[in-house]
Formats: sequence, C-alpha cells, structure tokens
Amino acid sequence: MVVELPTLGREDDGSEISGLSGKGNNNVVKHIIDSYGGINALIVSMSSFVKYVPKLKENKILNVVGKGFTVGMFAYDMAVKIKGYYEEKSDSVSDQKNEYINAILDNTEDDEYVYRFDSLEMKITSEHIHWLVNPHNEDMGGIEIKSYYDLAEGKTYNSIPATKLFGVVVDYKSSRILLEIEQLLVLGTTLYTFKKMWSLESEHVKSLVDTMNARYMDSVGFDDNVISYDGMNIITRKRSNSVDFDIHSIDFERIVGNIKTTLDNDQRRGILFTGNPGTGKTSVLLKLEEVLVDYPVMYITANNLNDEYTITRLETFMHNIGKCVVLIEDMDSLEIERKTKKIAPLLSLLDNSRNLSPVVFIATINDASLITPSIARTGRFDEIIEIKEPSTNREIRSILHTAWMRGADVNISRDLSFVTYYRLKRHNLTQSDYCEIVKKIQLKNQLFSDATVIESMRELVKSKKTFKKYSKNANKGS
Repeated sequence: MVVELPTLGREDDGSEISGLSGKGNNNVVKHIIDSYGGINALIVSMSSFVKYVPKLKENKILNVVGKGFTVGMFAYDMAVKIKGYYEEKSDSVSDQKNEYINAILDNTEDDEYVYRFDSLEMKITSEHIHWLVNPHNEDMGGIEIKSYYDLAEGKTYNSIPATKLFGVVVDYKSSRILLEIEQLLVLGTTLYTFKKMWSLESEHVKSLVDTMNARYMDSVGFDDNVISYDGMNIITRKRSNSVDFDIHSIDFERIVGNIKTTLDNDQRRGILFTGNPGTGKTSVLLKLEEVLVDYPVMYITANNLNDEYTITRLETFMHNIGKCVVLIEDMDSLEIERKTKKIAPLLSLLDNSRNLSPVVFIATINDASLITPSIARTGRFDEIIEIKEPSTNREIRSILHTAWMRGADVNISRDLSFVTYYRLKRHNLTQSDYCEIVKKIQLKNQLFSDATVIESMRELVKSKKTFKKYSKNANKGS
C-alpha cells in the first residue's frame, strides 16, 4: 500500500504538487518576435532585407557577397535568439525541478540536499530498479516506497507514470530519499537506468544501495539458480543436476579445484574450452554449474557483448554479485581471428575484470584455429583445454551406456566386441554422435548389440556425408 505524503497535497494519480509556483510555457515564435521588438519591428527588418537585394543585381560579385552576408547575418542572429530561448527555458525548467525536489523532500528550511549522479559509483543497475519498483513479496529490508513523481510536470502518482523520466521516493531508516529513473521500452522490455539521487540525510544513502543490492541478490537465489544475462534481460533457471556424462578426455576435478582456489583467494582466471561440435563442451559447463554450488554462475552470450554500454552494465552487475563464475557461450560468433570492433568489447570486459570482484571466465569455442595471442594470454584466458572425441573403449562404452539408460529401463546386457569398437573409432565420432546411434536403435525398438550399433553407425555416417556434400555445394554457390 502506498503511503500518503500529506505535505505534497497528493490526491489522485497525476495530481499536482501543491505549494509550487507554476511557470507558463513560452512559445519559441513569440520569443523571437519579442526579441525584435514586436511583430512590426520584425516586419520592417524583413522588408529592409528584401528591398536591399535588388540593388546588388548590377554587380554579380557584390550581388553574391551581399546576399550571402545578409542571409548569413540574419541566420546567425536568428540562431543566437533561438539558442537564448532554449537556454532560458532550460534554466527555467531546472529551477522548477529544484522547486519540486525541495517540496518532495519536505525541505521547508531550504537546506542543501545531498546530490549523487555517478551511477557507477552508486552501483545501481537496471535490475535493482526493476526489483524496487515492481510488486513482489520479498522482504525489502526496511525500504518503503512512498510515491512516484513526474519531475517535469510536478505531478504525483501511485504507480510508475508513463514518462521517460520519473522519480520514486522511498523511506529508509527514517530518511526520505528521491531517486530519478529513466525508463525505456526496448523490444517489448522495459529497461530502467538510474540517473540521480537526492536526500537531505546522506548517511543512509550508501546503506540504501547496499540493502537494495543484497535484497535483489537474495531474490535471484543463486544457490539454486543460474542466470543468463544479455545486457538487457535476466533469465533465471534452476541449476543443472542431471549431467550423467563423464568427460574422460579432461581432468574435471583439477579444473573444479582451480576454480574454487581462484575465487577463494580473491583472484581472477580465464579458461577456454575448445573442441569440435558435439564433443561435450556444453556437458562440461552444465556439470560445472552443478558442482559449483557455493558460487553464483552467470551465462552470457558473446555475440551480445557488442557495445560499451552493455559492457558497463555487465561489469556493474558482476561487481554487485561478488565472487562468481561467468560462462561465455559461442565465442566463434565474434570473428576473433582478427582484432576488430566486434571483439573489442569482450577484450575490454576481460581486461577490466582485474578491477572487479573475483571472477572466473569460462568460454567455449569450436574452431581452435581462431584462438590468437590476443585472446590466449595471461589476464584474459590463461588456460586452453581441448575436449576431444572419445578415443578409448571405456569412454565409448560409458557414453553408450549413459545414453541407453536415458531411454530404457534395462541396462546394456553385454559389451561390444573389439571389432565393433575398432570400426566406431575409425569415424572419429563425437559424444553427440554416439547418443544418436543409441537413439536410432531405440526408435526401431531393437536390442543393443554389435549388429544394431554397426547398422545405426552406418546410417549416421551416411547422413553426415550427405550433409557435408550439400554444405560444400552451398558454399560454392555463395
């Protein structure tokens, strides 16, 4: 329930703040006319300008110079007067806004209110504002919303007004604090940007920001959830707890140990997983989010890191999270084989991470040939780990058995023969390929055997060859 602010004389939504001196809106045309001493003086000036032009027709050079000089001086004089109008109007709006702020903060003694502008210093993100102004059931930590304001028109609202800029007043520790917020609708999503903050009592301002951050982070629930962040939206989902594959080609326990040690020692590190599509890079990421339950895990898509504004928002968000693991997907999309504008924001994020809270960046890339010294160096990605195709009988059987148990209640009754394993290895199949072999067997309601595995393998290889054939033809055509 919104609490009444009696000192502001609020009635219904859109009511004006009482006790303020209103100032009319001047018309720009009227201002120009007045500047020339009235409409008659303006007409005389224009007539003189028009009459002067024919006298220059006898001399072409003077004609051109005269016209140019006269028109230029007239345009310059006009521009100066228009500029003066808007400067005067801006000062008027600023004075009026200050009057509104004093009334909102109940500043009856004309005390100087505390003013803060630097949103990076305040560490207030769009997510904090969204949490603050939208209805929710969480404990707000003593923060109580009093009312919303249109600071341009001096009106009070019970909910967020439909204006680009609005103010929200909160009571916190018996202090009244006004936040000015910008709201933009981007692709159907409302984005909030913190602009300014005013208060007569500065001692509680930082505490308010800390409380907003703590309560917002509690609402995310990093213990149970991971988030995906694209610089605009946050999507929360439950942590993975069903990764049943064992990746034998990497030392998974060592990697987990290094991540924990890095974060616990307040350091940063970058790890880059490379390998052909289907080798299990995604499985590794899901397994990491499952076991790293003591640390927030955040996914970002590399292709969304395309401008300085997004990077700044992301850095602020990471700072507020604290120790965290940031998983970067789809590094191939950045064309990282050369240092272009497309990759510059990502490099900036990696370089600036030294000044952030402890963080471990983990990224995946399919094409290892794209990895250049600008990416794989200390302070960006310190370690490159290749996830290879299964190469031993033990690895292949483990994947086949795991995939089989996903769609069947009965274990595989017998192991494959040495010859079958040999024939499988010849095609350098990936983890996803072996899963597809099992799927083909189960779709036919067949039993797991050497014969059914070889039959499904042949179908898979034929399909892959066909795909490769038409992919080459398509590339030639382009």
